[in-house]
Amino acid sequence: MTFSIQKTHLVSIVLIGSVIGYPLVAGISAAVDFDNRTASIVLRALVLGVSLWLLLVGKSAPSRLAVFAFLGFWSLYLTRLAYTFLIAKEKASIPAWEFGLWSVAICFIPALAVFFARDRSINLTGNMIILLVGLFAALLVLGFGGTSFVTNEGAIGDQNRWNVSGLNPISLGHLGATLFLAAAGTALSGMASRRQIMIALGVGVIGLIVVFLANSRGPMVAAALALLVLGLSRIRDRRTWLYAGLALIAGLGVVSQRAELIFGRGGLFDRFMGMVTGQDRSGEIRMQIFDASIQQFLDSPFLGDGVETRLFAYYPHNVVLEAFMTTGIFGGALFLLIIGLSLLGAWRLFKNRRDKIWLGLLLIQYVVAAQLSGAIYQTNAMWVLMASTMALAFRANVSNDASGRYHRSMGQVGQPLSAAH
Repeated sequence: MTFSIQKTHLVSIVLIGSVIGYPLVAGISAAVDFDNRTASIVLRALVLGVSLWLLLVGKSAPSRLAVFAFLGFWSLYLTRLAYTFLIAKEKASIPAWEFGLWSVAICFIPALAVFFARDRSINLTGNMIILLVGLFAALLVLGFGGTSFVTNEGAIGDQNRWNVSGLNPISLGHLGATLFLAAAGTALSGMASRRQIMIALGVGVIGLIVVFLANSRGPMVAAALALLVLGLSRIRDRRTWLYAGLALIAGLGVVSQRAELIFGRGGLFDRFMGMVTGQDRSGEIRMQIFDASIQQFLDSPFLGDGVETRLFAYYPHNVVLEAFMTTGIFGGALFLLIIGLSLLGAWRLFKNRRDKIWLGLLLIQYVVAAQLSGAIYQTNAMWVLMASTMALAFRANVSNDASGRYHRSMGQVGQPLSAAH
């Protein structure tokens, strides 16, 4: 029993370190004026070390289809990296060793460890740890951050978007969205105590404030889509509508206190309107990168071509496009299968594992985020969440009784829940 508990904690360390570890490091570094890069290396080394230990002490495979998609895609992607850097001797926006290190040590190995970990008891306690650690990170960023930034010329400007050294507004917005969604998962779990629910709701409000202060569209879209999928899966549950109403009230409260965040110059409304009117320069550049990625894939549809867009020498900012561009139609299809299985897993958790709702919400958030501003070799949160969601959804003992006790196995992909034992 002691080993099982320790193993559970190790899985939670990998998950928590991958999802909110970097915002925590950025907040601490800003507070104590410490080098953020050094602190980040320590964090990544800790997560990598725990992941390697999990792989050594035992493995238990989830569904064969999930294993085939996961290992198949990574085999093609790592082959592409090896060919590009070792054989073709091509250059990228970052050194080859750093590209490989991010891909293997930061994304692949931690996701593989969670994917094959024998004990996958990521429970409500793990969610509460995410809430509390994330709250600490958010308070540090709010206390030591601001809306000013330093231009390339060394001048000080104001972008009306909260940030801190080492943590840009997009990442900060996703930290807030993670807190908000994790809080929603706790409230809807049916297993949290009243005290836990009150703590979660308080943290959720702070997360909502962080989202608005970051003034980033991506986290808002990702959180909204995650809640939409949850609502569709539990549309008959009255608590879903109750907490949706509370979230709406909290959001209106934030807006009423800081209306300039929404309607001021450079605010959210202004930035969304910029997309409609064609005045959003960042959105225009992103669309150009998308077009370049598609064209690069069409030039070599079977094997793929390169690791970045050749026209911009940068990643495509969309992991699906990047998968097709780098690994061709076969790798792209496998990557789509991974996403599909992950989303199916999230849906299953929503329907049958109320204590795991938070995990499904975060999975959707980071999958959506990776379509708007992500790279295959950098989105470690997405990879770890996809791996843990597939592992839990297709190899877990569950039931759906009102008491919150779960007994029935969810089985393999495509197997009906009633037939899984």
